[in-house]
Amino acid sequence: MFRNRTDKKEAASLTSSSKMASVTSAPTRARAGTPPPYPPRRRDDMESLGYVLMYFNRTSLPWQGLKAATKKQKYEKISEKKMSTPVEVLCKGFPAEFAMYLNYCRGLRFEEAPDYMYLRQLFRILFRTLNHQYDYTFDWTMLKQKAAQQAASSGGQGQQAQTPTGKQTDKPKSNMKGF
Repeated sequence: MFRNRTDKKEAASLTSSSKMASVTSAPTRARAGTPPPYPPRRRDDMESLGYVLMYFNRTSLPWQGLKAATKKQKYEKISEKKMSTPVEVLCKGFPAEFAMYLNYCRGLRFEEAPDYMYLRQLFRILFRTLNHQYDYTFDWTMLKQKAAQQAASSGGQGQQAQTPTGKQTDKPKSNMKGF
């Protein structure tokens, strides 16, 4: 779901894969309090985001790689696996905030708006608890820096460097922190 900026009305849009979709967005499954035809809601978007976060943590999800004869059967298997996988099992070995986030999203009623401030606070507190700093150095910038340093040390001088947008530049970037 998204809201049209001009009239503030919600409009349906399916832009997700079945791997990341919430358990309620699958057309083959209904959840109590969800009227037909089960249009996606904000809770579904938030739950899908939780699956993306867990995918980043785990590098795979339990319902990936399921085989079926038809697409419909595959979606049914994925939906069944999602609904039968407890959040605690999915999030095992990771900070409790991830399970808290997913349980919160799954517990939202059909029309209920998520408490975005609460959800952001969960991860802000976790960030501080893990002693991370807001230094704006991200994994992908560190990887780019490392690759640039390796290229420079292996005699790659004179090669053109790429900017984050993929454009070539003659000027090598020694500090990509600002990107």
